[in-house]
Amino acid sequence: MMEKKDYYKKKTETKNSQFIPHSSSWSLPSSSQLSRVPARNMLSPVLWHFLWAQVPPSQLVFLSQEPFISLRLTLQQENRIGFVFILNTDDEVDGRNDAGVALWRAFNYISEERSVSEAFISIVHGMDKNAFEKKYNTVGVNIFRTHQLFCQDVLKLRPGEMSIVSNGKVLGKIINMRVTLFMNCKSQLSEAPLESFYRFVLEPELMSGDNDRPFLGPVAKFLDIPESPLLTLNLITPEGWLVDTVHSSCDLDNIHLKDIERSVTAEYELEYLLLEGHCLDPMTKQSPRGLQFTLGTKNKPVMVDTIVMANFGYFQLKANPGAWILKLRQGKCEDIYQIIGHEGTDSPSDIEDVIVVLNSFNSKIIEVEVQKKPDKMNEDILTDSDGKKGMWESIKSFTRKLHKDDDKKEKEVLNIFSVASGHLYERFLRIMMLSVLRNTKTPVKFWFLKNYLSPSFKEVIPHMAKEYGFQYELVQYKWPHWLHQQTEKQRIIWGYKILFLDVLFPLAVDKIIFVDADQIVRHDLKELRDFDLGGAPYGFTPFCDSRTEMDGYRFWKKGYWASHLAGRKYHISALYVVDFKKFRRIAAGDRLRGRYQALSQDPNSLSNLDQDLPNDMIYQVAIKSLPQDWLWCETWCDDESKQRAKTIDLCNNPKTKEPKLEAAARIIPEWVEYDAEIRQLLDHLENEKKSTSKLLSLP
Repeated sequence: MMEKKDYYKKKTETKNSQFIPHSSSWSLPSSSQLSRVPARNMLSPVLWHFLWAQVPPSQLVFLSQEPFISLRLTLQQENRIGFVFILNTDDEVDGRNDAGVALWRAFNYISEERSVSEAFISIVHGMDKNAFEKKYNTVGVNIFRTHQLFCQDVLKLRPGEMSIVSNGKVLGKIINMRVTLFMNCKSQLSEAPLESFYRFVLEPELMSGDNDRPFLGPVAKFLDIPESPLLTLNLITPEGWLVDTVHSSCDLDNIHLKDIERSVTAEYELEYLLLEGHCLDPMTKQSPRGLQFTLGTKNKPVMVDTIVMANFGYFQLKANPGAWILKLRQGKCEDIYQIIGHEGTDSPSDIEDVIVVLNSFNSKIIEVEVQKKPDKMNEDILTDSDGKKGMWESIKSFTRKLHKDDDKKEKEVLNIFSVASGHLYERFLRIMMLSVLRNTKTPVKFWFLKNYLSPSFKEVIPHMAKEYGFQYELVQYKWPHWLHQQTEKQRIIWGYKILFLDVLFPLAVDKIIFVDADQIVRHDLKELRDFDLGGAPYGFTPFCDSRTEMDGYRFWKKGYWASHLAGRKYHISALYVVDFKKFRRIAAGDRLRGRYQALSQDPNSLSNLDQDLPNDMIYQVAIKSLPQDWLWCETWCDDESKQRAKTIDLCNNPKTKEPKLEAAARIIPEWVEYDAEIRQLLDHLENEKKSTSKLLSLP
């Protein structure tokens, strides 16, 4: 649970750790009760817990100048535990600083390889597996391997991140010990030292209830949490999991405990396991950019599909436990390429049929080698050869064979993409949807990023679809572990808006229009879908210049942006249209991710991630400037131009800081009408739900 603040505008002052000599007595790291804590989110120590070894009792070691916790451990006979604290460090513990040297010496002592630095690579990247397993993996449980996988493959610890490892109830059955805790606290604090609160949910074995009834599952309880801050509840999961919120008693994005009489409850479920992979053409030593894979079963060969990124040849597909068949997509991909080898799969590597069995909750990462067929060496799946259908026409042709009756309808569908998180923005989103539907006669399909939608929105959306006659689909994608992570939810959502457009949607989707949740549409978006982008992969609306009193706030008119754009427009990301055929053909997604990876290392870059990135890449990934009428915003556009507005966006006003609900009712008359209509529908659904519950409760 985390206090909602902009951590990207803060700097954490750090101090070098100090190594205090002690008797050289150490033991194995344990993997129990780990949680990943980004350094900027929490002033908290890194605690590493070392588990039993046949050595003399270890002494407590502090690796910070101001340790605020000390522990005294009384252990039975041969069970020995040592603790290390690293307090508030942004440094990578890699042997180049005092803390790293201390840990390096300790681990080398254990492995009896004191002169070999490989014995301790770093906390971030894991430790030397062979040196430790060879001597200490003898207790029947693979503790070191589990620790290594959690730190390296599951938690993905990187410099500046912190971990907490404690024995808790998981090892409580194994270790019989008494712990005495001393707190060394400051007498006065100017602000609460913790902005984030963490609980780890881990059960050592499957539990069952009374009379063999299913156990409700492990539970994380947050007690005595401060009531005044505005909090948000997040879940940190292993990389290979897609977890969904299935129930919540309130808005988990905006938890104000002092306004809530009852407890806040939330229920999550593991919805999918990810199949991840890397694809390489050994002849060219490069990733086959644009190659597509399908995943399915013998009876249903195509259940999900994806495109191979140029970035590390990475791909991901969502699946569930069971046996799956991975294939090249029928059409141009299968015509040009063939699979020549694979590793990490469950079929012989020399057989082209790739069978993958998901039979554990660990990440499943495979490697696939492909090669062009001898007579296709000069062909490229991303370019259209003379007299032949291109890749995207091939995809559409294959899709039409599967859905012949729906082909004409699908061609006419308006695909609208939007994102929202929290009940307020979901309220805006429903109103935006209604405004789209009221201004077009074309069939509409809405696409929503599922990752952050509330259970209440997902419960209502099928009823809205039935009431207003639209289609919808929830899409999701797991942020790749190799791509620099964002930690603040709003910035993560911004990333999903722009970084994964090429892989987020089914490959048969030709064009999509993104519309911000807090936007009102006054014109037929079919006109925007059919707008000629002039060869550009996407089109954005430039920021207005007509409201002159806001000139002082136009950051793009000075400094870096003025120099970089050199007279070109700075575009707003509240509305844009994407031509996926062009976007994928020029590998725009790969280019955007590559540039993001470079810029995102600096917390002062990409302040408006979804906006700054495409504007920064304007010379590598061209932007078609849409006519100004397509987006009107009171903050930047003058009153006279409002009458021509095809959409109205509720931009934040840095001058007045007016709340969006107040601005919506004041600026857009029809917004109030749409809101009342949606409210009436929601009340009707709620009354129906209550009536059904009463009937079911009758004897």
